[in-house]
Amino acid sequence: MFENFCSYLNDKAKFTNAEIEQIKAVSQVKKISKGELLMQEGTLWIYNAFVCSGLLRSFYTDVNGTEFTLSFAPENYWAGDRQSILSGKPTPYSVDAIEDTVVILIEQKDFYELSKKIDAFNTMMSTLIQKHLVVTEDNVNNSIRLSAAQKYYTFLAKYGRAAQRIPAHMIASYIGTTLQGLEQIKKNRL
Repeated sequence: MFENFCSYLNDKAKFTNAEIEQIKAVSQVKKISKGELLMQEGTLWIYNAFVCSGLLRSFYTDVNGTEFTLSFAPENYWAGDRQSILSGKPTPYSVDAIEDTVVILIEQKDFYELSKKIDAFNTMMSTLIQKHLVVTEDNVNNSIRLSAAQKYYTFLAKYGRAAQRIPAHMIASYIGTTLQGLEQIKKNRL
């Protein structure tokens, strides 16, 4: 599975073979079965996780046990909790596998060293973090301004074909509606 990650890296920047080997040396391949947690609320998260195959979901569970879906991570997405990595505080949410998934994990200390040693890696990650900040800001703005139907159309545009692999109750949770509300949105779209 490192080959998938290598293809991603080479698509984003120019790396030498020696640099790819440095990245590979600190990369761990982890298989997560459908329904299994990659990251659990209340634990310290120390990894940068890249999805090679499969599909992950980030979610928060309230005191009543209701799950609120925050985001999805299909192939070629990064997953985890940057706030926990950077602050050293436990993560307030969990990440589970919607389907069997394979990720590449790189511990933050190794990630930091790669960024110091490999200019292309540092530039690539700086660009990705900036894009992530824009996406996060858009998500916050959209959650406030958009109707559930508009959130659904935004969801479809963002996740493309991966949207077909996500269970309806998770989509409903993500856009802030019920299953019935989601069905009505889909019905009105036709």
